[in-house]
Amino acid sequence: MRNPSGGGVVVLDPRPSRSYAIESALFDSHGIGFLVPDSNRATPVELGGADVLLVHLGPIRPADVAAMTRARGVVIYAIGRDAADSPEVKESGLLVRSVPGYCIDEVSDHAIALLLASERQIVGLDIATREGKWLQAKSSLRLRRLRGRSLGIVGAGRIGKEVARKARAFGLQTLAFDPYLAPDSIDGLTMVPFEELLVLSDIVILTVPLTAETRHLMDERAFSRMRQGSLLVNVSRGGVVDEVALVAALDQGRPAFAALDVREDEPPILKDPLFKRRDVIFTPHIAASSVEAGASLSTQVAELAIEMIEGGTTSARSV
Repeated sequence: MRNPSGGGVVVLDPRPSRSYAIESALFDSHGIGFLVPDSNRATPVELGGADVLLVHLGPIRPADVAAMTRARGVVIYAIGRDAADSPEVKESGLLVRSVPGYCIDEVSDHAIALLLASERQIVGLDIATREGKWLQAKSSLRLRRLRGRSLGIVGAGRIGKEVARKARAFGLQTLAFDPYLAPDSIDGLTMVPFEELLVLSDIVILTVPLTAETRHLMDERAFSRMRQGSLLVNVSRGGVVDEVALVAALDQGRPAFAALDVREDEPPILKDPLFKRRDVIFTPHIAASSVEAGASLSTQVAELAIEMIEGGTTSARSV
């Protein structure tokens, strides 16, 4: 891959698990240089040669912005833009783009999977069965039917709407809160204020982006309004949940159970207090993942970067 000193695209924080073959082929077909640094983060010299910066988790630090003396924009390998949500980036005039549509199926599937695993207590029952507690496990739980219960979705964008569509197949009544969408733009969802959603919902699923307004949206006050015995599922961003408040809320049964694909700090430390609990299940920020989604993400990120460099001569499907 070419040295960026002559211009091109640079990856800020390379992922060892990603081959970058799709991006490399697309950039090469347009004669655009592409550098994946050998280290886990691009150096100031490498950043200085970037016309466009590609970012996975970031964050983009003030020193990074200062080093990008020729950059036109940033493309983020994600739905949201929180990796570039800093005053320095905003003040720099850099164009920031993300890929909001590449994993709608995957994240909505994962949200439903976590819902079902939690409501049917799959993880705990698997452990008990392996430990020879077959009869004890069967007699210790009071599982409830999903049909007729209420699901509240916080964030009614493309993923939230798809979660609702799939949830209705199980007979769940779907409510939603989204301050950024007009009620007439929502299909099949009953739109309610945030606090009302918490009071009315047996299950709450978070699909809202992380912004200054949504950081710690689920705090002590919000948890106190949830129903006794309810379920919280988070497939958005870890920062939407105040995890200190969540520990206390679980002790009070509001919610009684949580399923988390994302955490405030990733990866969390092994001594994390939530790891000690049997009323929480986890997946490692993998809701968006599939072979197909990965290929789509690589393609769309590269297309957006090419569009930035060539001034709109290449179509970008995620705009």
